[in-house]
Amino acid sequence: MDESNPTKVQFVYRIAPGEEWEAARAKGAYYGGKLDQQFIHLSSAKQVPGTLERFYRGRNDLSLLQIDVGKLAVEGHLEWEWAEGQQFPHFYGPSHTFAPLPLDAVVESTKLELIGTQHSLPTLPSYCISSGYIQGELRPPLLMTVILNSPIVRAKL
Repeated sequence: MDESNPTKVQFVYRIAPGEEWEAARAKGAYYGGKLDQQFIHLSSAKQVPGTLERFYRGRNDLSLLQIDVGKLAVEGHLEWEWAEGQQFPHFYGPSHTFAPLPLDAVVESTKLELIGTQHSLPTLPSYCISSGYIQGELRPPLLMTVILNSPIVRAKL
């Protein structure tokens, strides 16, 4: 996967507060939260730690939703739009209107554990992310490395 080329990304992610995720499962579709007025905000694997830090610091009711990009085309479309110097994935409905995220596109839901002030993240496909967040193991918060999850890189570790 090459996150510098969004068309090659297989999965995107949504950090879902407990009440939003419960409502989605009850309704059969994910309508998002207060900020999701025109589209559903999503993140690439590499963007998840920054999104957690900026919008969800200290919350202990979060789930990380892994979303199959290929399954989004049935109900709408994914657009990568610039914000803060990087491209973020946004889910739109037909004709650039708001549409809820179809639950059949969510291939995995992982409850995020809060350890101190940091969230424990699962290993995300194609990336191993460390910035104080990784599989329950705290690292110095200033350490920021993104290591491609490839046999060549892993062999050097």
